[in-house]
Amino acid sequence: AFSICGYSCNLFVESTPEYIKCGVCKNVLRDPQLTECCGRNVCHPCIKETISTDGPCPLANDEKPHVKVSFNHKCRNDIDERRVCCSSRDNGCQWIDKLERLEKHLMECEFIEDVCIYCGVHVQ
Repeated sequence: AFSICGYSCNLFVESTPEYIKCGVCKNVLRDPQLTECCGRNVCHPCIKETISTDGPCPLANDEKPHVKVSFNHKCRNDIDERRVCCSSRDNGCQWIDKLERLEKHLMECEFIEDVCIYCGVHVQ
């Protein structure tokens, strides 16, 4: 359900507008950051390595080093309020609620499959 960077668009009940999608991974923003240089939104996981190495913005056309970002509260609030399905809906989970409640649900969901570390069998 979750990609390495942003949230999979498949989780969301309604279609996701472009302004809440990451310019790097193209998924729905996770921990949205706004770049100062070009004013685009990116996921923190998508930009953190660039920040730690003082690299240029991966979305800007210029090669200015030291990309600067700030947390985008408006996007975070908008994304948290959007309705999502459980990532285990293919296994029968009918849960639908706001994204901000997904993590708690996943900790309790009885439809999540685990893989046995010894034999590789999928079990709920």
